[in-house]
Amino acid sequence: MSRDDKPGFPHGGSPNSDRTSPDFSVLLDSVRDQDSVSGETAESQDTGGETSQIGQRKDLNSAEIRTQSLTEVADIDRMYFLKREAVEKRIRERMEHIKSTLSSCKPKTIHLTPIPLYQINEMQMSWCPVFKSGSTTWKMYFIDKLVPTHKSYNLKELDKRKLRIRLKGGSRGISLFNEREGNKRFTVVRHPLSRLISHAQNAAKDSQMIAMEKEWIARAILDNREKLIKSYKDKNEYQNEFRDYFLWLRSKRKGEFRITKGNVFLEPPYPILDDLINHIIRTDAHNGHWAPASRWCKLCEVDYDYIIKLEEEPLELWYLLEQLGLWQDRALFLKRANSSQHPANMTDSDIFERNLRSLNNRQRAWVNKYFYDDFVLFGYEKLKLESGILNDNPFVEFDKSAFW
Repeated sequence: MSRDDKPGFPHGGSPNSDRTSPDFSVLLDSVRDQDSVSGETAESQDTGGETSQIGQRKDLNSAEIRTQSLTEVADIDRMYFLKREAVEKRIRERMEHIKSTLSSCKPKTIHLTPIPLYQINEMQMSWCPVFKSGSTTWKMYFIDKLVPTHKSYNLKELDKRKLRIRLKGGSRGISLFNEREGNKRFTVVRHPLSRLISHAQNAAKDSQMIAMEKEWIARAILDNREKLIKSYKDKNEYQNEFRDYFLWLRSKRKGEFRITKGNVFLEPPYPILDDLINHIIRTDAHNGHWAPASRWCKLCEVDYDYIIKLEEEPLELWYLLEQLGLWQDRALFLKRANSSQHPANMTDSDIFERNLRSLNNRQRAWVNKYFYDDFVLFGYEKLKLESGILNDNPFVEFDKSAFW
């Protein structure tokens, strides 16, 4: 199948005919049954009766669906049936926009370069994990399916499946070693700032503090907060206490650790968004957890069949699972997604806005520039620069309890 073909049903539905596809006649019966039980039939609507529950949901977007906690597969199935055509149209238009925008892109990848695209040849698909965009759910799913003797859910379990670029003649001069012809390539993306927020939040966990201490956390905190210390003596004492804190974490919090009042390196004792962004600005460090999705997944070099948005789940996820022939496993994806929900009264929008307010204009402008291609390709709105926000915004702390 040509990579120039448009995604969606014109190719004949699911690319994997040997696996389960949705029976929309059953979904239609389900919708009718629910309308019948509730007494809210089409006739009552025509005569001014109340709108049915399904009718009320019909105009909801994916964020509102999540807000209403529609976690039951049957509920989402009914919603997907009603909005399937619109979902398909949105994804098709997104892929056409991406293809058109990248039409003049010139690949710069060197021959045999490994890329973070994993072949799942047995299932006729290839997947690029964009970190902090729901990649853990997909990673766990593939490891469970493909590595039954796995010892962990580390992505290294799939390392042997990582693809390499092969330069050749033809369309754009690119192919991939060991990828089965006809594999559907896909990824899931997310608003760039939401990814940064998620990474900062996740880094506050003890296990992540230990794992990423030397990678970026220690350096980010020390460099970003030292400007708040006036005394050289205090700086040395605070740094030593900061290192002792990591030793205490590795000892699994044996005993009590007393933090000296005023030690900014440990107030709070974990990285926040301000630390992370200033670290990337200062060091220009490259890391898959914050790399732009378009660059990480090599969109200039590699053509994708489906790119869905995390913000548009579960409906776009349902569509993707249908196209990949994974419809029968949708409950597994929903279960894992629901296992990492936010605390009560904290929505994605709340967390986004709270963190956005903590950023100064210099940081906002950096986000817009660093993730420029992601904003353009995936249709995300850039961060607005606000008047009255100082460009030298002082250290801003958030309440960890609000996120856990």
